[in-house]
This record gives sequence, C-alpha cells and structure tokens, in this order.
Amino acid sequence: MGYLKYIKEYLCRPYPQLDMLWWKTTFITCGVVCLLFVIFEPFGIDSSLGIYKWIILGGLMLISGICVNLPKWILPFIFGKEYFEEKNWTVGKNIFYYILLLLLIAIGNYLFIFTFFSSRGFTLSAFFTITIDTFLIGIFPVGLMTILTENRNMSRHLKEVASMNESIHKGKRTASSDNSSPAAKIVLPDGLKETFELEADHLLLAEADGNYVKIVYCKDEKVLQRSLRITMKQVEDAFTAYSFIQKCHRAFLVNLYFIEKVKGNSQGYRLVLKGWNEEIPVSRAYNKEIREKVCLP
Repeated sequence: MGYLKYIKEYLCRPYPQLDMLWWKTTFITCGVVCLLFVIFEPFGIDSSLGIYKWIILGGLMLISGICVNLPKWILPFIFGKEYFEEKNWTVGKNIFYYILLLLLIAIGNYLFIFTFFSSRGFTLSAFFTITIDTFLIGIFPVGLMTILTENRNMSRHLKEVASMNESIHKGKRTASSDNSSPAAKIVLPDGLKETFELEADHLLLAEADGNYVKIVYCKDEKVLQRSLRITMKQVEDAFTAYSFIQKCHRAFLVNLYFIEKVKGNSQGYRLVLKGWNEEIPVSRAYNKEIREKVCLP
C-alpha cells in the first residue's frame, strides 16, 4: 500500500508542459514517422513498391499529423477547457498524453495501410496486437523521459529557490537597492470615466481577470483589492518606471518588496507574498528575470 500511495503522489506532482506550437509538433511528428518508415520499412513498405511507397508515406505523414493534434481538440471537450493549463499539468497527465499520442498514431497508420494498401484488410487480432505492442513499447521511454525531466527540473529549481530565499531572509534583494523613480501616486483608468490612484510601493500584485485587472494593494496596514476595467498592458505601462514592480507571468505583476518566500517544483517558481494567501506562479519565460532581481549577483 505504501508503494501505491507513493506512485499516486508522484503521478500527481506538477510537471512542465512542452510549450511548442501545433505546427512545429505536427512537422516533427511527420518527420519522425517518415524517417522510421524509410529506415525500418514495416508492413512491407519497401523500395519494391516504387512510387507507391512515397504515396503511402505521404498518407502516413498526413494521418500522423492529424492524430498528434486530436488530443488537443478532444481532451478539453471531455475534461474541460482547463485540462491543458500548466497549473493542472502533472507527471501522470504527461505520461498519459504521450502514450495516447503514440496509440493514436499507431492505430491511425494501421487503419490507413490495411484499409487502402493491404489485400488482407482489417483484422481485429492485428488491430489489438499493434495497439498492445505500441503501449508496451512506448510506456518505458515515455515514462523514463518524464521521470528524468521531472527530477532534473525539480533539483535545479529547488537549488535556485534555496539561493533566492537566503537572499530574501538576509534582505539582499536587488529591488531594495534599485534606482527606480521615487514612489509616487499612479493613476489608473477604470473604464471610460473613473480612475483609481495608489502609490507604486503600495501595490502588492496585479492579476488579469478577463476584461478586468484585479489590483491588490496595502492601505493603512490592510490588504485591499479592487477590480478595474483596464488591460494588463495599461497596468504594466503605468509602472514601467518602477523596477521593483515585475511581471512574472502573462497574468501577474508583483511587487518584489512583498516577496516573503519562493517555492519551487519541476514547473518553476511560485511566489509567496506578505499578506496574500494565494501563491503566484512564475512563467518559465520570467524565471531568469525574477531570479536576478531577487538575488544579488
């Protein structure tokens, strides 16, 4: 039971998503499938077929390109739109996703070849054989690569987080010694007519929320919040002169003065701010910038 509990907990660990555009994924998949069929010549697809070999390869690449994108359309429909959000992505989901891709590509290619280019046609036994073989062959490299990536990222991020937390506890953040403009009142528009004023160093964080931006700030030793009908770009521009106000995610701006602690996992960093209960995610694109501003060289 102890092993099962550990495996369940491990599969639920956060895991970084492969941030790749769909057309790149399609191109790479088609290239790999073509290379494998040219080298190994499975299903009797060899040079004796002449020009038909390349027609079949073209069809296989097209089928593979479709299959590799199917889960991105189907899974959100079944499990909800947030299925592929990185905050919900785990080790188990990553293994399941890539095994599903392999199965879809194998099944799609099998159906294509034996429907149009085989005298034997479709057989249930062959269908189950290729499905089981693909799963058994794919589970080991997919699982191993996922585990190695998770362990490597976790180790690196925990080491970096320890260094940042040491700097925070010693009060040696670069934000405290920056050459930003003196803190002054910032005027933010709220819709067409209203405005909202606050001092730059009183801002705790700003979070994009649909057509609004949630402003969390300190006033009279209390943490308050207000939603403004404004874009995140407008908020960023308003605080450009203050280097201690840092973007850490496409949906978040944070005040570096309020960072109390940094946590880490294989996905990256998460910021704990004074007076705020929710952890703030840090996108991989901002990891280096956050690390450099939190830690002195």
